[in-house]
Amino acid sequence: MNLDLPLAFSRLAKTASVTQTGGNGSDDAHRFTASCVLLTGEADILNTRNGAVCFQHTLRLLVRTTLHLTVQLPATSDALLATAQAIAEQVQFGATVHFTVGPVDLNTFDAIVNVGTAAHPALPWTSINSNGWLARVTSGALPISGECGQWNPIGALAAASLGAAEVFKRLLPVRPERAALFDSLTFSLETYASNTDDPGPTLPAELHGDVLITGAGAIGNGVIALLSDLPLYGRIDIVDRQLFGTENLGTCLLIGPADVGQAKAEVLASRLRTALVSSDVHAHLSPFEELPFGAGGALPYHRVVVNGLDNVEVRHAVQRQLWPDVVIDGAIGALMCQVSRHPAEGDVACLQCLFDLPAREALTHQMEATGLSPARLAQPDEPVTEADLLTAPEHQRPWLASRIGQPICSVVSEGITQALSAERQRQGFAPSVPFVACLSACMAVAELVRHLEGRSTPLETRFQFDVLRGPQSGSMLDQARSGGCMCVQRRAAIVRFRTSLAPSS
Repeated sequence: MNLDLPLAFSRLAKTASVTQTGGNGSDDAHRFTASCVLLTGEADILNTRNGAVCFQHTLRLLVRTTLHLTVQLPATSDALLATAQAIAEQVQFGATVHFTVGPVDLNTFDAIVNVGTAAHPALPWTSINSNGWLARVTSGALPISGECGQWNPIGALAAASLGAAEVFKRLLPVRPERAALFDSLTFSLETYASNTDDPGPTLPAELHGDVLITGAGAIGNGVIALLSDLPLYGRIDIVDRQLFGTENLGTCLLIGPADVGQAKAEVLASRLRTALVSSDVHAHLSPFEELPFGAGGALPYHRVVVNGLDNVEVRHAVQRQLWPDVVIDGAIGALMCQVSRHPAEGDVACLQCLFDLPAREALTHQMEATGLSPARLAQPDEPVTEADLLTAPEHQRPWLASRIGQPICSVVSEGITQALSAERQRQGFAPSVPFVACLSACMAVAELVRHLEGRSTPLETRFQFDVLRGPQSGSMLDQARSGGCMCVQRRAAIVRFRTSLAPSS
């Protein structure tokens, strides 16, 4: 298969460009693709489940960072070697990963990731590992703990992501005043605290609950990777209308060249069906606004939703159409990751409160996307009628005519989504790197696990941090409901809707 390598690494290049003043896409991509990177590990750590999974995810991340990756494993790691070779065969593109069990010259590498404990400040060396809810990383003079006995895939993927962030810093390189290398950093996905030694509670033997996952891109890949390693029982619906493109090879943790051109939702659903044989997994390839929820529909009204979306309008549609018990939302910028939690009860911002557009801007977008007048847009529950065609611009009348009888609110959501998709195509791909998306996924799935267990959350509304600076520089942000939002103004109707969905006693 002939791949467009500049396209595959385009989002990495854009991220590098916005990180480094004066950078340009092609030069910045070369800093990564031409660099030599080593992935290695210490036998004691690799022999733990946390160590093995951390190693596997680091391999998946580094394949999307360089074309010159060497994997060195201890001679006693035959099972892990076979697994790693199978992963490389599936995900590698543009070049073949080199495997060795023999000695290598460490001085020939531009970056080294070691799944272990050791510190080697004289080398471009980073050690990572995890224990329970803790992710650990060091690139400095201080080693990290080797206690890795408490299994938790969330900590393992977070550690791999922090290690990949260190490789990004070295290869660009990132100026120390922008973001220094980590020196014996720990990060708890249980509390969002840094520099703690508490691994948190053990995972339960079983997790029960139905979950809707919206978005099967970079964040969605991380979410599915984690759910694949959790004891989850229930119905899981994955929604994404798109196909994987070549550009997704550089951002999505789980995919390889064979997945390009395939439906995102189905690729991830297939993986989850294999991993969670006791769960009922469904893929949906339609736009979210067109999905039939409820009795006789393809999907139930899910009460728990995990978002991995890249636009505001679909977030709004999730909130408006479902009003679930909780929405857990993963969000990313070029190098910023965030998780937010939106429960139905309490004075906590809903998705429409948090991800808002200025009213005038929103109205302008809605008019341009649908052709409906401001007066009609103010009647969201009314159906589109033939009279609306008379006031619509001529070029929008055929599109609007095919939606006569549909509620204005659903027509607006569909129109905005199509307009945003077209605009993104005109603007090109946004900066994105997989280690940022995976950290957002780790926090989102951490919130999901706590919700399914019925445990409290440390999250006020949202937690965010610049991945290069690290979670120790993160911010916990509290946001109440907005008085002008539908969740406040139409509260009684929302309560009635939610009550109608509650199972009868």
